Amino acid sequence: MDRDFFERPSPEVAIDLVGAIIVRSGQQFRIIEVEAYGAFDDPASHACRGPTSRCWPMFESGGTIYVYLSYGIHRCLNFVTGPKGEGGAVLIRSIVELRSATGDDTVYEELTLGPGRVGRRLGVDLEWSGSDLFSDDAHLRVFERSDEIRVASSTRIGISKATEIEWRFYDSSFLRLGGRVSR
Repeated sequence: MDRDFFERPSPEVAIDLVGAIIVRSGQQFRIIEVEAYGAFDDPASHACRGPTSRCWPMFESGGTIYVYLSYGIHRCLNFVTGPKGEGGAVLIRSIVELRSATGDDTVYEELTLGPGRVGRRLGVDLEWSGSDLFSDDAHLRVFERSDEIRVASSTRIGISKATEIEWRFYDSSFLRLGGRVSR
C-alpha cells in the first residue's frame, strides 16, 4: 500500500481495507470489519466540527494513524483517509490472526471482535495518534489483500447520529449481518 491508497474517500478505503493484512511485531492479522467516517458532512464523525485536541490527526494526510479513547478505557485504531485537511478515517472493528498462510491452507486463530479488543490485541497506544503508517519507525504495517473476498455492508454500530448510512463493511465469510460468526 502507498499513501495514494489512503488519500481517497473513507468509504472507498474502508471497502478495500477489508481483507487487508496488518503486521505488528511479526504477527499478521487480517482485517475483517471496518467502519468509514467522513468529515464535516458526517455527524457521526469526530471530525464533523473540525480539528480539536482529540481528533486533529483526522485532518492529516491519508495514512496517518488516529487513536482515540472510548469509554475511558478502549484504544480504538483508525486510519486517516483523504487529503490533508479533509478529516475522514476508517475505524478497524475486527481482525483475525493468521497463523500460517501457505496456498489454500490458511489457518486462522483468535478472532478479535470489537474496536476496543482490536486495540488491546494490537497493543495500540494513544501516543500512536498522529503517527505515519509510512515512516521508518511505524508501529505497524498494512498490506493490501491478496485474495478475493466478499465484502458486505450494513449500518454503523454504536452511534446515535447518521445511523442510516451503510458504511460498515465486513468480510461476509467471517461475519453476518444478523450476528457475528467465525469461519
